[in-house]
Amino acid sequence: MPDVLLPYSLTFSRIAIGLAFTASSIGKLRDFPMLERGIGNFQILPRRLARACAHLFLAGEVAVAALMLFGAGFLRIGFLLATAYLMSVESSQRPSIFQRIADQEWLGAYLIWLEQAYRQIVEEGVSPAQALAAAQEKSDNYRARVIARNAFSQQEGWQACLKEIDPTLPAFLVGAGEEEK
Repeated sequence: MPDVLLPYSLTFSRIAIGLAFTASSIGKLRDFPMLERGIGNFQILPRRLARACAHLFLAGEVAVAALMLFGAGFLRIGFLLATAYLMSVESSQRPSIFQRIADQEWLGAYLIWLEQAYRQIVEEGVSPAQALAAAQEKSDNYRARVIARNAFSQQEGWQACLKEIDPTLPAFLVGAGEEEK
């Protein structure tokens, strides 16, 4: 890029980034509880920290907008902060295992068997290969039954599959005893 265009490119970048972060900040300020819930739904932090993290995220956006406005010696910091902020948001586009389970309850069984395998390895001295192979076998069989019954969104259906695959699971996981409520 010719040196003549560099100041214009920098000015355009400052304005574009400043406006984008200002608009984003205003949107978050208008519905701060939604931002707080959104951060809480990622389930990477304890719920009690979601509000503090939401404030921190919003403060970061406001800081980027302000640094772009002030310019001069603050531009480098502003561009670095904007880059870090955008990278953190971009990396959140792929849902975590906790988000997937929250959206599709039937997937939670996988964690039950993974936890059982972990406990067998740590507490009982079972080899990792053996414990994980047993968990994988239960998971594969469970998934096949859920698919065969098309029970993805039917709690009674996937709970029945759970009970068939692993009768040792506690009653509250497989729907037993709910009639008594």
